[in-house]
Amino acid sequence: MQRLRILVAEDDPLVAVTLSDQLTELGHDVIAVASDGEEAVTMTGQVQPDIVILDIKMPNRDGISAAEE
Repeated sequence: MQRLRILVAEDDPLVAVTLSDQLTELGHDVIAVASDGEEAVTMTGQVQPDIVILDIKMPNRDGISAAEE
C-alpha cells in the first residue's frame, strides 16, 4: 500500500483529530490540518499533499469551492 501525504480540512477539532489518528493508523502521514476552507487552499499550496480531505461545510470557505480551486 502506498503511504500518502494528507491534508485534513475540518472545522470541528475533535473530528479533525479522530480522522487524523485513523489515517495515521492506516499508515499515512497527515502533514497538515486546516480549520477552514481558505486555510486549506493556502496550506495545500505550501505543503503540496498527495490528497486533501475536505469537510463540505466550513467557515470562511466551504469544501466544495476549496476543492474547485
